[in-house]
Amino acid sequence: MYFKLHISAFFICLTYVSCTSNIRESNNSKHTQVQIKSITNDELVDTNLVFNSLEDFYAYHRNMQKEILEHCAKLKVTALNGNYLADSTYANFQELFLILLYRNLQHLPKEKKEFYALYSLFELSTLLDYDKKKALFMKFPEHLRNSEQGRKTLIILEKKASHVNKVITDYPNLPLTDAHNNKTQLFNLLSAKKKKLMVMGATWCSPCSYENQKIFLAITNNKIDTNKVDIIHISIDEDRNKWVESLKKPPFWFHTYNCAKGLSEKFFTTLQVIGVPHYILINEENLIIIEGRNIEEILPYIK
Repeated sequence: MYFKLHISAFFICLTYVSCTSNIRESNNSKHTQVQIKSITNDELVDTNLVFNSLEDFYAYHRNMQKEILEHCAKLKVTALNGNYLADSTYANFQELFLILLYRNLQHLPKEKKEFYALYSLFELSTLLDYDKKKALFMKFPEHLRNSEQGRKTLIILEKKASHVNKVITDYPNLPLTDAHNNKTQLFNLLSAKKKKLMVMGATWCSPCSYENQKIFLAITNNKIDTNKVDIIHISIDEDRNKWVESLKKPPFWFHTYNCAKGLSEKFFTTLQVIGVPHYILINEENLIIIEGRNIEEILPYIK
């Protein structure tokens, strides 16, 4: 999976890798556990740990880094997952630390150092929605919100604002090619009066392969009715031959297309899609209902 290392004052984090996580309540604990799911690996991380200071949180993060890196280094590399399993697992852990940071910032003092932590949180987190981030920002004193750092933080927040309830066809169109090298555009595929689920992925992305398996299970378990929902798979593979070859392997039961320029296409940059897997669900009128990183986020909105 392609990514870049992002170095900030607070985190060293993979920012261009998406993750899949489910939050669930444990019957044996008052804490909510977040389960990281990858193709071959399950781990539990408690995202409700409470710290008395920001320094305590960073010390915990530093101590855990070595253990996490050692864990990822031990993951089995196969022809299927390449190094992407380790990369995406590492990114999962980092996302969970961001959730942990968000929850602790709720009760920690609303002072300058905590305020500066918001920038990294807003820039790097993919699982926290806009409303939660904005509500946290507004809890800080007005003089911090109106400062130069406050303006920078608000800009990064607004750049990642939700696109929900906006018409997808108001965005730049997306040129696509099918497996037979026929050219079309995304908006040509949206004429049916039913919901459409756009699934963005790539052959080199192991979490994408995992998500494809989960979509298949959702269909076979009648959680997705393909008579009511069109599934449009968009590959961002630059290597068209590799993409075409991948279509010979199941499961590919939905319409699939290739966008050879990948996420550099204006459609993606306008929507701030920075990694795969990525989902966009739109309704019969082509209004965006929800975006997400895993199918579990999307399923409640499909019915």
